Amino acid sequence: MIKLLTGGGFGDAAMSIGKFYSQDAPFDVNTRDMHLMHVEVPGELLEAIREFYKTQGIDASVTQIPSWDWKDRNRYKFDYYLGAHWSKHNIGDETTWEINPFPPLKYNVIDNIDTIVNISGGRKDKFRGFSTNEIMELDKRLINITFTGKSDDPFYNEYEFENTNLVNKTSVQEFVDLICSCDTYVGYAGFALFLAGLANKNIYGFKTNGDGWDYRVHPKWKVKKASNISEVIDTIKNN
Repeated sequence: MIKLLTGGGFGDAAMSIGKFYSQDAPFDVNTRDMHLMHVEVPGELLEAIREFYKTQGIDASVTQIPSWDWKDRNRYKFDYYLGAHWSKHNIGDETTWEINPFPPLKYNVIDNIDTIVNISGGRKDKFRGFSTNEIMELDKRLINITFTGKSDDPFYNEYEFENTNLVNKTSVQEFVDLICSCDTYVGYAGFALFLAGLANKNIYGFKTNGDGWDYRVHPKWKVKKASNISEVIDTIKNN
């Protein structure tokens, strides 16, 4: 049994899949003979991370730890550490190997998913995402788009969308299926954007300070940095 270790939030889990399937990894992937432990300090994302690994058919334990010192103290119990940055240099962490930018993701194909707009990326306490005015502008000026994500804002229950509103309405499996089935993805750095990159989608990404963009967005991904909503709308409408 090969024992693997990785850690971090929801986005780190997506990046860890790239490490898992890397051609540079020092092991052959045989999911029947591998176990992955994903550790995290905050507890709010544990269930989502656990469900994501299930969608990928990976035997994984997702465990809350008291501090990151735990990882260093227990590293010897594991054969390999994955990490969650695209290059072999996991910034500030153990060096491993470059990700496979396009790993063999597992998902159920959903037909006729044109553009996904994920409303936000990152944790609640470090919100980076679209304002409600930007969401309304996207909804009124584009067609064949699907809004996804999570939010406590009553706006997403009260506003009458012209397009498809699936905010707060998807399981992790459904969320993965939607991201991996779309043609174009629009959003901020986080799990969904990283998954869209791994799935080789056309991406319009909004970069913010502290979002890890430079060490998480692989140079082979089809990502265009966007500066504002109007730019994205005009580009999509003209393509």
